[in-house]
Amino acid sequence: MKELLGAAPNERLRELGLETATAQTLAPILGDGASASSPEEIAWAVRKLFEAAAKSSPLVVVFDDLHWGEPVFLDLIEHIADFSRDAPILLLCMARPELLDRRAAWGGGKLNAANVLLEPLAPDETEELIDRLLSGEGLDQSLRGRILEAAGGNPLFVGEMLAMLAEGDGDNGSDVSVPSTIQALLASRLDQLDDAERGVLERGAVEGQVFHRGAVAALAPEESQVDGRLMALVRKDLVRPEQSLLAGDDAYRFRHLLIRDAAYESLPKAIRAELHERFANWLEENAPQLVELDEIVGYHLEQAYNYRSELGPVDDVTRALAPRAAERLLAAAKRASSRGDVAATKSLSPRAVALAQPGTASHREALLELARLYLLLSDAERGNEVLAELFAAAELAGDARMYNRARLVSLERKVVQDPGATMDAALAEAEEAERELARVGDAEGVAWALRLVGNFLSWLGKTREAEQAWARARARGAGRELRADHRDLELDGLGSRRSPSATTSSRAHGRGVSGLECWRAAATMTRPQRRSRQLLRP
Repeated sequence: MKELLGAAPNERLRELGLETATAQTLAPILGDGASASSPEEIAWAVRKLFEAAAKSSPLVVVFDDLHWGEPVFLDLIEHIADFSRDAPILLLCMARPELLDRRAAWGGGKLNAANVLLEPLAPDETEELIDRLLSGEGLDQSLRGRILEAAGGNPLFVGEMLAMLAEGDGDNGSDVSVPSTIQALLASRLDQLDDAERGVLERGAVEGQVFHRGAVAALAPEESQVDGRLMALVRKDLVRPEQSLLAGDDAYRFRHLLIRDAAYESLPKAIRAELHERFANWLEENAPQLVELDEIVGYHLEQAYNYRSELGPVDDVTRALAPRAAERLLAAAKRASSRGDVAATKSLSPRAVALAQPGTASHREALLELARLYLLLSDAERGNEVLAELFAAAELAGDARMYNRARLVSLERKVVQDPGATMDAALAEAEEAERELARVGDAEGVAWALRLVGNFLSWLGKTREAEQAWARARARGAGRELRADHRDLELDGLGSRRSPSATTSSRAHGRGVSGLECWRAAATMTRPQRRSRQLLRP
């Protein structure tokens, strides 16, 4: 995205003639937006951007190592492939075969898509590769045969083995040892680096496959020639220059993820813990504008805490890492929830709960986020367990705000999952929770409660009163809760998608009701009649 839009993305978007709505949707992923966009909105906006860029000339978009992609990212690629039918766009997706375990349809059958399986090189092809890489230099026939056998047609193995020989003492004879696996080969090649070069490479590996020069300098303060070491690693083709995500800094990419893994795994756990913590501190100071700052910093603090916990008794320094990590992961989970990224929320929320200290406000916040996730996933068993823990923790701490927010999650669960629940009882409890949240000054909680009050009133056929409750919710500054719940209301309690009925839509718009409220009313009033009778009985 940043490569396509350049240093001035807003100007480039205007040059491409994209509408304001498209630019606003792209803003969060470019680091400029205050509010999150949903995955569906982002996929639509990215497709529009690619189509606009392809008008002047065909566009080739390359995705590497796609098997590591998050589900939301894979959905985005699929959206572009399915809906950009008239634009000259080629999506080149490179991945290991295990990607097909997650996206079986990508193996064949998709329109306008082709599959190419890269088989291992044949022996004669491996021979040709060796000759080309040697550029006329000689190689002992016995050694050549052992390389052919060990490589098994893997071009990476051949390239790394010959590079290791070139960096060695010049002995290409029959007594040279050939590692049996690519991992052992990469480890052997790293062993040939001098200590300074290896130290720089290992510190870059802490950040990831792409790392920044500033981070390496911060993690290796004793190294006075970071730039020279990095250039040496580039010449040895272990890393390559990469477009930086941070202004004023240089970035590098490991030539292959396995090289990064080999460098990282050579670090003792104690050093890994120290470097993860130091990198998190550096990132907080030097990249406050990074879109994924909370998630990345939280991950590195989590790694530092976990490694130190594995190595010995947890001291005060180690204990201090956990709440910092929990706070960052919780913020990332809330942001993921607000944009409808269920997969990310499912990954982040449990980790925040595990790291937050029981009895603290952060732990209760994390439990609430996890309870809401299980409600969205219709996981009643785990949702009830988390809610029970949250109620007990809030009551013990005298936290009325969190206790009544937990009541709201519990109410949403009851009306969907409990056959014995009645709408009148749910309405009364929502109104009571709204009063308690207003008493403690929780504006967002009040907005959330009023949204539920409006829903329950609409289910009872009291449309005008429901509209008033929703209007009050908007007036109280309905933030993340209402945006997230808007998506939830696209699905009824039985998990099937509903669309607004013509009658409901006409009546709602005639009274000036917003699309959000119309969607709510329709989604609830078209529920199966059997379930309605259960909910409406006194």
